[in-house]
Amino acid sequence: MKLSLAALALAHLAKVFPATAQLTSNFTLQQIYYTNSEDGPISDISAADQLGGGFIVGDFLYLVAGSEDPSGTLFEVPLVRNETQGKIQGMDFNNSRVVFATEYLDLGFKTGGLDAYRWYSIVPDDDYYPDMIGYGTYDAIAKTFTEDGRIPKSDFEALNKTDPLSDIEFTGLLGIDFSPVVNDPGTGHGMMYGTAPYGFWRMGLTRAGTPIKYTPSNAEFLCSIDAQYPGGFAYIPSGSYKDSVLLSDYSNDQISLLSLDANGLCINATSGLGELGTSNPKIETFATDVENAWGFFFDPVTNDFFATSWSASHEVYHFTGFPPGVSMSVLFANLAAAIAEIQLILNPARRRLDGVRKIRNNTNQKTNKSPTEVVNNEPISTTKEIAADPARRRLHEVRGLGKKSGSTTTTKKSKKKKEEVVDEPIPTTEEIAEAAAESLLSGDAEAASEAILAPLNTIINNDSFTKDVIAANPEGSAAFVADVETVQNGFAAALESPDVVDTINALPAEDKANLDAATEMLAELFALILSAVE
Repeated sequence: MKLSLAALALAHLAKVFPATAQLTSNFTLQQIYYTNSEDGPISDISAADQLGGGFIVGDFLYLVAGSEDPSGTLFEVPLVRNETQGKIQGMDFNNSRVVFATEYLDLGFKTGGLDAYRWYSIVPDDDYYPDMIGYGTYDAIAKTFTEDGRIPKSDFEALNKTDPLSDIEFTGLLGIDFSPVVNDPGTGHGMMYGTAPYGFWRMGLTRAGTPIKYTPSNAEFLCSIDAQYPGGFAYIPSGSYKDSVLLSDYSNDQISLLSLDANGLCINATSGLGELGTSNPKIETFATDVENAWGFFFDPVTNDFFATSWSASHEVYHFTGFPPGVSMSVLFANLAAAIAEIQLILNPARRRLDGVRKIRNNTNQKTNKSPTEVVNNEPISTTKEIAADPARRRLHEVRGLGKKSGSTTTTKKSKKKKEEVVDEPIPTTEEIAEAAAESLLSGDAEAASEAILAPLNTIINNDSFTKDVIAANPEGSAAFVADVETVQNGFAAALESPDVVDTINALPAEDKANLDAATEMLAELFALILSAVE
């Protein structure tokens, strides 16, 4: 929803704050957004008291209010953006709505590519220590959120881990995010990192069962943090501090920067090297006077940083200074969500029961903190066959997914440290199309997503996509573009396979409109991925 800046000002939704960030003059605290006006509460968010974690998708903020309270709620808040730069200039709390509610909801809502889930902590208000981790699905078309499972506290206690410096038992994580540089062998995706009282941890996961169940397989203590309630944290997506983290120091009303090395270890402040379990991590002050800083998230459009306040003031702090860039983990997660939505549209039998998506409204006052059948498709059409058929090519181009110069380059070479490296090949356009079309109609959302994400992960992990190669070698850049377009064309061809076309033609008008929206989103996401080398 787009709102005028005049309406924003009249609603007293944003005010300039005179404080400045501490690291360099490049960082500023641009605004504070208030969930209540000078005339009193203007939304259910302000009545819900303390704010927790959140995430941004397009022109909407999804924000936890009633954090660590029995009435924990995830709200959708329309954003106001500058139309030329895309910068957030306002948050319309007047028109917020509830999308999900569960007791003691707290921090996180980050995604690591794990079945397109978003992960969050659940912290009862009796002791403010970690208790459970939940995971759920954000529906980008319907703009709803559904919880899919939880990891109970007993699973963390079974790991029998204790912070070696504070002697506090590991019972779970407060803040949650996924490493952009360290993969979890148990999932094949980014390792889960998190905060706990006085410490920074990382945790392995195993995945099994139908429905999917995640179990913690290990937990490692990374470094000490001089904060009983370190709370939320977030990986920095760009700039000189990229892949280090911003984390909260709730008790001291400040935000800190914790430096990590290329292996995801805390850097020892004395040696300047990564060290597992260090008691002397390199931590700098990023910002002070941020009242009860708690939930952290970035805007994937601009890389602006936001921090919420766990206090009765109901504030969201907006920082600028991180350069815009492409976060592949965010893009891949959004790709997975869009593909899952397409799968649901094409296979309505797999939709959840209506009652599962119903939202529980909660008006309680808050207390302050002291196996499915596989469809056998006809042979998949190649991009050449689509191009030869004007009627089908028109539909193909309208959806925005196909490129005129589709390439099926699958092998490339580059030199690194004077050694010849042969990259892992990706599937051909036809192979991707066949896998995607079959899984879209079978109802297997995970397989549909992996048909696209697995080749993309291969491309990103290949030597030809190292920063040095992309920056200095036009051939590496061209190979990257060609491979991404191969994947893009593969999914476009899947949507043009006979069985998929027949399914689309039989859809109600509303579902066709939703399908168009989802495919447009895919096109935009592919364009952003390609922009990484521009």
